[in-house]
This record gives sequence, structure tokens and C-alpha cells, in this order.
Amino acid sequence: MTPMIAYRVAPPLTDELLATYRKAIDALPSDSPYKVALDNCWKCCKTWWELPEPEGTQRNAQPWGEIVAMHDDHKKALWDLIPWEHELDSLAGAPEGRLGLFDEIEADANIRNAERGQQWNMAVIKHVISTFYPDDPNEYDRIWAAIHAEAKWINTVSNTTKMDYEAKKKKAQECCDSIVKSVNSKNYPAIPRPKMEPTPLRDAAMHLIWHVRELNRDREPLTLDKIKKS
Repeated sequence: MTPMIAYRVAPPLTDELLATYRKAIDALPSDSPYKVALDNCWKCCKTWWELPEPEGTQRNAQPWGEIVAMHDDHKKALWDLIPWEHELDSLAGAPEGRLGLFDEIEADANIRNAERGQQWNMAVIKHVISTFYPDDPNEYDRIWAAIHAEAKWINTVSNTTKMDYEAKKKKAQECCDSIVKSVNSKNYPAIPRPKMEPTPLRDAAMHLIWHVRELNRDREPLTLDKIKKS
């Protein structure tokens, strides 16, 4: 079983999402091992969602956005609803990679989706490289090997060789940037992305626990809509 992939930055909650998650939780049988844990996370998020916007709290500007400390009144309102750190680890997995309860949710479909996604990623990478290096795709790997070992040889070659290398280095970086952009966009016309199996309960668990972890850090969740666009 693979660990549940946690959000680095999550999309914001909405009334519609909270309502959808509530229905999914209510639909679980009473003896489900996930029902109580998901219900607790939902109640925590719902309570926070209905709190007024924090005013006059400490704010810490960062290049990617503004971290807003949770208001003392909000801390009091959420104190009994936020699980302890060890409880959060037991639900979503510990930082060292230990699995949590939520990793079991729709795990088989998640593994199959991960395999499909990985195969798509590799196909996109191969295709992008072939567009930059149609005659010899292996040139990309050779250039990066040279880049990683640059300090060992760069001062032993002629200026002409250095100039040629810098041109190749620039092209390799452009190829790398294109790979990252193509994979992250999850949309590459030349290679259609495979259809993924739906994992609605897992998606709900991942989204809710991300917000709860943020609240446990005594800060307003820095969701995707609050991140500065570069």
C-alpha cells in the first residue's frame, strides 16, 4: 500500500464541498473504521469555516503568501475539535512515512491511479525529450551527467568547448523546464491523460485532514487561492 499523498497546498473549502463531504460521511455504515475520524475532521473544518475572518492577528509575509496567525478567540472555539498531533499522525501518517488510517481509504483505486499517473508522466517526459533531441534522446541524460560533474572537468577544457557546453546546458535546462510544465499541467495534447478511478471518500479525507493540520499549527490555512502567482 502506498501512503496517501498529502497536499502541499490545498484548494480552499467551500459550502458545496463541505456539504458533499458531509453526505459521504453520513453514507458510511456505522461500523466503518473511518466514520468517526472523518466526522471529527469535518466538524473541526466546518466550525472554522463558519468563524468570522480574523482581524488584527499577527501576519508574516512570505514570498509565496501571507501566513496569518489564528485569532485567540478562534483557538478557543477550535480547541476541543482539533486532534492532538499524535492523533493526526495516526490518521494521515507520520512525517517519517508511517501509514495512517486514512491511507486505507480506497487504497486499491489510489494505487492503480498512481500507476496510471506514473506511466503517463514517463510517457510525457520521453515525448518532450524526443522533441528537443529527435536524433538522440540520450543526449539529454548525457548533458545532465556533465552538469552534475561540472566542477570536476570544466577548468580542464578549452574556451571553445566551454561555449559549446554552455549552449547544450541551456538547451537541457529548457527541456527540463518544459518537462516540469507539461507534467504539472496534467494536460499534454500529444499524450492524453488516462482516466482515473474516482476516489471521493479519499479525496474528502485528504482535503479535510490538510485543513485540520494547518489549524493545528495555530494559523489560518494558506490555501491555493491565497498563494501568490509567480
